[in-house]
Formats: sequence, structure tokens, C-alpha cells
Amino acid sequence: GSYQRLQGTYTTFAYIVVFLTILQSLRTREQLERLVTLIILNSLPISIYGLLQRLQIDPLPWGGDTSERVASNMGNSIFVAAYLVMTIYLNLYRIIESVLSILRSDQPRWVEVLRAASYVIIALFNAVVVLILAGSRGPQLGFLGGMLFFLLLGVQLVRRRRLRLALTAG
Repeated sequence: GSYQRLQGTYTTFAYIVVFLTILQSLRTREQLERLVTLIILNSLPISIYGLLQRLQIDPLPWGGDTSERVASNMGNSIFVAAYLVMTIYLNLYRIIESVLSILRSDQPRWVEVLRAASYVIIALFNAVVVLILAGSRGPQLGFLGGMLFFLLLGVQLVRRRRLRLALTAG
């Protein structure tokens, strides 16, 4: 590893151990949903810390200039943007899930509305850090490619639902 990247062999092995532990112990849908919630909630402080760096009120001294291209707690603007791009799609999934839950219920509860609003706010924080403050073209292109895939997947799911409804009605 290097001081510039702030990662090395030990960190890579730690990533592998965490991945294998999750792979070993993740068994139910509820556990997966909790993991997705944890990933989304964890992205908020990372985005806020990036925003603090841009506003130049970062309490920690960094070797490089983190006000021009924020690095948040990951040490490199590309790393933070890439991580947040991955969380944006989980967040979009939760936003869609929350909005559909509100639309399906006769009387939307305030808890559902607050949940949807909180996911929207977290997604906006993440998108601002990824697309503007990090200033990394690779994660921005990844965001655009992922958004295209996300939209195509959504179109495919809607088309299948209509086909399923047509087959059921006929």
C-alpha cells in the first residue's frame, strides 16, 4: 500500500474477511434488508463529512487539498464517489419501495412518509457529493451507466408486470 491511497494488503484482507463473514451469515430476507438499511444509513455521515470538507470546516488535517475535491473519510475522492455511487442505487430501491408502500395503503401513515423523505434526503446528499463535490469523472460515468441499467431494469419489470396482468386477465 501507500500513504497516498491509505490502503494496503492488510486493508484488502480486512475487506475480504468482512465480505466472507457477511456471505457466511446472511441467510434471510430480513437480514438482507437490515444490511441494505445499514449501508444506506452509513452513507449519510460520509456525505456530510464531504460537505464539511467543501465548506472548509473539516476538523481533521489532511495532507492534500480536500476542499477542492472532497475525499470524506476515505482519503481519495475517487474512493468516496465510487462508494456513494453504489449506495445511491440501494437508496433508489428503498425510495421506490417506500413510495409504492404509501400509494398502496388507503391511509398513508406518517412513518412511511418520513421513511420515504429520509431516503430522498440521503440520496440527495450522496448524489451531490458524487456528482459535484468529489469531481471524479470515473464514478460520474459509473453513475450514468448504472442509472441507465437501473432504468432499463425498471422498464423490464413494468413490462413483465403488464404481461403477467394480461395473461392473468385473459
